[in-house]
Amino acid sequence: MNFEKQMEQDVKDTLGATDEWKEKNTSYGEIWKFKENKTLVGVFTGTSNANTKYGPKIVYNVETKNGVFAVFETAQIRKGFEGIEVGEELKIVYQGKGTTKNGQPVNLFKFYTK
Repeated sequence: MNFEKQMEQDVKDTLGATDEWKEKNTSYGEIWKFKENKTLVGVFTGTSNANTKYGPKIVYNVETKNGVFAVFETAQIRKGFEGIEVGEELKIVYQGKGTTKNGQPVNLFKFYTK
């Protein structure tokens, strides 16, 4: 066996067969426009990070029948995702605008899991 073939075989032996590897999606998909589509139903597939004009934010990725949607972090979104595991089905419903105890405007959401 020549050197290149041996190296190729060594890599396969070390890493396993190529078909066992799955590409990791590193993009966060389409941004969920909750004011236009008030309900998002899908499977939580994980988080990624994004630099926004408001600073670094966590992006929660939800895979739906229409593709992957990005849900950007707010205090309420972060709290809603607490305890939801990757692979878990969820539904997020935009409830409209509200105000915090300090009188600041806030978008309100309800979270449901299956």
